[in-house]
Amino acid sequence: MTSPKDEKLIRELFEAFDNDNSGSISIRELKKGLRCIGSNPSRQEIREIMNEMGVKKGQSINYQQFSNCMAKYCTDHPQTDKKTVENDLRKSFDMFDKDKSGFVEKEELRKVLTGLGEKLTPQEVDEMFKVADKNGDGRINKEEFVRLFTQDIVQR
Repeated sequence: MTSPKDEKLIRELFEAFDNDNSGSISIRELKKGLRCIGSNPSRQEIREIMNEMGVKKGQSINYQQFSNCMAKYCTDHPQTDKKTVENDLRKSFDMFDKDKSGFVEKEELRKVLTGLGEKLTPQEVDEMFKVADKNGDGRINKEEFVRLFTQDIVQR
């Protein structure tokens, strides 16, 4: 069973992955969404995820399937202590904030992720911002940054 915070996070994640606002997530949207949150699953891993959700080839994922899978993932994967992860992320924020403005802009994020070996398209960077930029100002402050990366690492 998931907490109300988990439910809210799962809903936000589903909406962020659903690029075309169709109410379902295509395989392509799933791959892009997973990449945006720092996961780069192989084709086999995508097939396993789809099978686990009960989704057949060519079908899209509805919210209930997505929610059930995410709830199971949260339960099955013991998580790192939230405070430790948050502190580590606050320290790493400076690596992303190249101009020391106190914010991470899209271009800064793209450059750092590219330097770390991530190959994100401009659309994928935009999607990452859609998830992270809660106040809609086109940049990520330290708390938004921590929240973006904590949601995938620590069970809330």
